[in-house]
Amino acid sequence: LSAQDLCADVPALFAEVVCVGYPTGGDNLCVTKGVVSRVDYEDNSDPWRNRLVIQIDAAVNPGNSGGPALIAGGACVGVAYESLKDGSTENIGFIIPVSVVQKFLTSWRRLQRPVEDEGPARVTSFG
Repeated sequence: LSAQDLCADVPALFAEVVCVGYPTGGDNLCVTKGVVSRVDYEDNSDPWRNRLVIQIDAAVNPGNSGGPALIAGGACVGVAYESLKDGSTENIGFIIPVSVVQKFLTSWRRLQRPVEDEGPARVTSFG
């Protein structure tokens, strides 16, 4: 088993992206393919949801969210996390870029400490 290559660069518009995972309703690996259709900043009142996001037209279904989003050559450019389904939309999925995931993990690791009876640490900023 080899390590997955990560690419912190945001893929260009129209770049092909492949999402890999195990969506609900199946026991086998599923691969969906699409292109980057928008790069945007998600501004939300919940600070946990303020982040750079990449919109793709590859299907992101329950169960394959959390899986890698790969570009040509196999490098991971993000993590599939949701699709927009409001009745009037089709094929709108979102991935969280590697740079955002890396920043989150850095903050999370910094806050890890052995604490008795206090429960897990909560990350409140990504600085």
